[in-house]
Amino acid sequence: MAKSTKQSKFGGFEEEEAKDPYEHLLTYQKTIRIAVSGDVMITRLEREIIDTPEFQRLRGIRQLGQVFLVYPTALHTRFDHSLGTLAMAQRMIEAIVANTHSKPEERRIDSRQRILIRLYALLHDITHIPFGHTIEDELNLLLRHDENDARIDHFIGPDSTIGQKIIASFREDGQKVLQQFLAIYRYNDKYDDAPNPGVANDDVFIYDLVSNTVCADLLDYLQRDNYFCNLGVGLEYRFLNFLYLHPDEKQRRRVFVRLWKTEKKTPRRDTLTDLARLLEARYLVAERAYFHHAKLVGGAMVGRALQETGITDESVLYDASDDSVIRALSIRQGVAGVLGRALAERRLHKTLHVFRSDAFRGVQESDTGVNFKDRAHVQVNDPSRRKQLEDRLCDEINRPRGAVLLYSPDPRMNLKVARMKVWWNGSAIPFEKIDDEIIQPRLEQILDAHRKLWGIHVFVDEQLDEEEKALVRDALDVEFVLDDKERERRRREYYEKIFERSLSAAEVEFEIPRADKEYRDMKRQAADALAAAADKRSGDETFAERLAAVQAQFLKRRSDDKPSNQ
Repeated sequence: MAKSTKQSKFGGFEEEEAKDPYEHLLTYQKTIRIAVSGDVMITRLEREIIDTPEFQRLRGIRQLGQVFLVYPTALHTRFDHSLGTLAMAQRMIEAIVANTHSKPEERRIDSRQRILIRLYALLHDITHIPFGHTIEDELNLLLRHDENDARIDHFIGPDSTIGQKIIASFREDGQKVLQQFLAIYRYNDKYDDAPNPGVANDDVFIYDLVSNTVCADLLDYLQRDNYFCNLGVGLEYRFLNFLYLHPDEKQRRRVFVRLWKTEKKTPRRDTLTDLARLLEARYLVAERAYFHHAKLVGGAMVGRALQETGITDESVLYDASDDSVIRALSIRQGVAGVLGRALAERRLHKTLHVFRSDAFRGVQESDTGVNFKDRAHVQVNDPSRRKQLEDRLCDEINRPRGAVLLYSPDPRMNLKVARMKVWWNGSAIPFEKIDDEIIQPRLEQILDAHRKLWGIHVFVDEQLDEEEKALVRDALDVEFVLDDKERERRRREYYEKIFERSLSAAEVEFEIPRADKEYRDMKRQAADALAAAADKRSGDETFAERLAAVQAQFLKRRSDDKPSNQ
């Protein structure tokens, strides 16, 4: 607490503690009871924010999106997760302040910082829209919610309802405190090399506590998702007792976990084990819920349906809920309507194949000049290229567009927990870098399991027959996992099959060669022409038109004694 001096009645001066101008804003005025967290204590300002329409809309956005298609009770929302994150952030504040192993500076958190931590925890998901993680992080249709300046300004900027409430609560300091809050909200470690990310060095730990590696957001959603999916994953957060604040190499105060007993020069084995279990728990919840195939299918379907609408103005989603989006899609025409109605009735596409990292190993060994896995991921991760490939596959097997969908998450997914900052044998390092003979093999095993969750997923409409599924597999093998020489051969074989499939329908109009050699030569030439046409295709030309042109080129019409252009 800062001190000031005042003149005493005896003529001298005496010190007195200056009154904290923000302490009154930490007085609790209401209790909200929620599952998992229990009683959540909230202040007057927090209650006013929770009561705004902007915050109440979070009741309609499910925390796990389409996971309820797998686990019917996974209906919890970003509303209760936001309250849970607030409760967890307060628990972390209290743990840091009460840490008897820390020096006073390592546990100092003033009232302004406590208010900012609590506000950030409460509002960390305020910019979310329905199916946000799917359409932003996974399918890249929109900017991420926490990097979208227009959306941040809309919900918590100076002219927003919530922004105005924060300004009013801090009175003459309102504008300054709101700017501090917005800088923290926009902060991200990728700005480490920027000269001034807008957050004072003394305040960087606020970001760590709520949104970084081992943070209030993660610790709440793991417990909450585990509970509502009834996964039975054991979660214990005893390591919170060893949190403390310390400057990093750039003199920014960060959150660390103390894993080393300095006096005894030995590791704190119980805390080490707790952190390893946290990483393991994150994997188990990811494997069973976040990357369950039905959840991924649902996400790919809703993402493609939304892509069909154009989503040129994302503000139409600001007041929407998960259910209202599905309803709106289901009454549309075309691909969006077909997929929307299928989602509403839980008629999900099926997983045809997953290209895991191992699928790229063989081709990578034969050609080291190209990173085949990265190339495939970039293609599927780009919305326009992904849609173009999906549409091409559907056209070539003569199925409606939307019948084949592709999905590829970030290969670095789920690994940020391993990057938590820890104090180990006199050094501040990421948790994954500790050199302990007992815990290191366990960490490597868990991290490897996380990496193996990645894959390029291929989903198809259940109406596809086995021949059509085999053709889709062939086409994607050609696209992703073959070197140039093998790719050319397999691509010709693929288009030969496509052309041959078209002949049964073409037999009414064209004469089909009966001699084996003539038939084989015709197929090969037609396949080459189809492949060349696919490479040069224009946006206005359909595959059906290209196929008809190739048929006319290499087949003889029944009504004409002369073959068409040879």
